[in-house]
Amino acid sequence: DYFEKNGILERLSAEEVKKDIPLCLETMGVIYSTEKILSIPVTVKVPLTTFDDVKSMYNQLSEKGVSNVNFKLTGYTNGGMKSTVPSKLKWEKKVGGEDGFKDLMAFAEEKDVGIYPEFEFSYVIGVSLFDGFNYKKHAVQTMDGRYPSQREYDPAYQTFFKTGYNPISPSVFEYFYDKMSPKLLEAKPTGISAGSLGSDLNSDFDDEDPYNREDSKENVVALLEKMEKDFSNVMVSGGNAYALPYVNYILEVPLDSSQYLKSSNAIPFMGMVLHGYLNFTGSALNMAGDIDYEILKSI
Repeated sequence: DYFEKNGILERLSAEEVKKDIPLCLETMGVIYSTEKILSIPVTVKVPLTTFDDVKSMYNQLSEKGVSNVNFKLTGYTNGGMKSTVPSKLKWEKKVGGEDGFKDLMAFAEEKDVGIYPEFEFSYVIGVSLFDGFNYKKHAVQTMDGRYPSQREYDPAYQTFFKTGYNPISPSVFEYFYDKMSPKLLEAKPTGISAGSLGSDLNSDFDDEDPYNREDSKENVVALLEKMEKDFSNVMVSGGNAYALPYVNYILEVPLDSSQYLKSSNAIPFMGMVLHGYLNFTGSALNMAGDIDYEILKSI
């Protein structure tokens, strides 16, 4: 009631509600692997899922009666799964290239399939000499001037490990988006996916241009607002409250509790609030430790 009263959320239209529940599939594009050429180990790009594979996946699902499908395309541009900062747009040849994406969009328009290319604005994964990224100008700094790395918790070791992903300063989100978006708009995808904008806020302690997390939030909101105006359809992960007015799909919404010993029952509060207002998913089913439990939570 609060979100609706303040214009943050609107109920899904009758037309949207009549449709089958949408299925969201994340597909992976290009990874780097090592192959021997004339007995010399060489690093090469290997496609995990091509644009033709996406068509094939939809056709197989459609034959089974599943037609309302949205594909999140991760790792199809600018170096694949270790993509460079999104200051340009180059579709990887190994997955079909620019022509392959145009064919995919023609297919998607005919079949009414959702296509959401993923772009990472919060972290730089790979660095190229020609992507326009400069650590001093664009990377987040710590209080002592270092460049931090994102950390992820490893349940096996029960500690945090560096991922190698360096946070990008929130002050340059729109700068990179404005350089990349015109070419993406020409391709006319269903929408755009910017996963981490819905879940992560990073401070920047640069002496000359500092930003706290509240400043970071304002920059994220400004970028999401611009994305919504440009593409109409925006997909994110996590779903922090500031992102809700600007997105259509939220992936990886928490549907369960922390599972700590003193938790007796779990109430899917966020799912209850968003139900009927936004399309959202829980975690990926094939990444779950107990698929039956995850499906139950989704229901």
